[in-house]
Amino acid sequence: MGRDLPRNILVRVPNWIGDAVMCEPAIRGLRSLFPEAEVTMLAKPAVAELFRAAPEVNGVVVYEDKGLHAGLSGKWALAGMLRRQGFDLAVLFQNAFEAAFLAWLAGIPQRYGYATDGRVFFLTTPVAVPSRRHAVHQVEYYWNLLKPLGLSGKVLSPTLVVTEDEGRRLDGRLADAGVGLSDVVIGINPGSTYGSAKRWLPERFAEVARRLAERIGQNEGAQVAVAILGAGTNRAERGGTGGSGHSGGTGRGVLGKGHRFSNYWAIGGAVGYHDHS
Repeated sequence: MGRDLPRNILVRVPNWIGDAVMCEPAIRGLRSLFPEAEVTMLAKPAVAELFRAAPEVNGVVVYEDKGLHAGLSGKWALAGMLRRQGFDLAVLFQNAFEAAFLAWLAGIPQRYGYATDGRVFFLTTPVAVPSRRHAVHQVEYYWNLLKPLGLSGKVLSPTLVVTEDEGRRLDGRLADAGVGLSDVVIGINPGSTYGSAKRWLPERFAEVARRLAERIGQNEGAQVAVAILGAGTNRAERGGTGGSGHSGGTGRGVLGKGHRFSNYWAIGGAVGYHDHS
């Protein structure tokens, strides 16, 4: 990195929603390092939607790899568009070769990321990948990438922001499901990509939900609702996880196919964040 502070930063975030969420604290850390810089995110559509309201980001460029930016011609067009925006630093949280190649093709003079996937040639500042013997949580993995830039202090927890409109829409959906504004909402997402081998058994999710609902209902005397989240491909898991009962008033609300991911995170804002990784 040169002496001059970057003024126009491109941030390439991971493609998977879970990884992008765990990357969020590092993006806030980047903002704290360069508070005066313009920070633009490059992300695939689902992840881009997640960060629309993020205060640490000035703008989001959607990487439509299945549409407008598909194939070599699409990558060339995307690189040209990025070049015209005049970025002086690219921070690559995504580890793929393509991320570094695109930043190089866009002519971004400083390209910063982990030395993974055979892409060292396209990075101006490759950062050594941590040893597996010193494995850390994924949140720390992304946070530590910025330490050579000067980031320090305690690792933050992921925080995502929804707009007021998204919050109102979610309140309406919960109300339609019989969930009151004062109810405690437990959010469970039983699905996972790439098959059932990565999924906890539905009946175990159901048991966890039942126990949590009973405990909260008894300890706080509150109405408890369980919101089961998931995409259309997770219908079987949602069905197996479901079940209604009452523990100081326990209900069930299901959000599924056809609803924007930001609605799921609005639910997350209602239920809080807890990572069992």
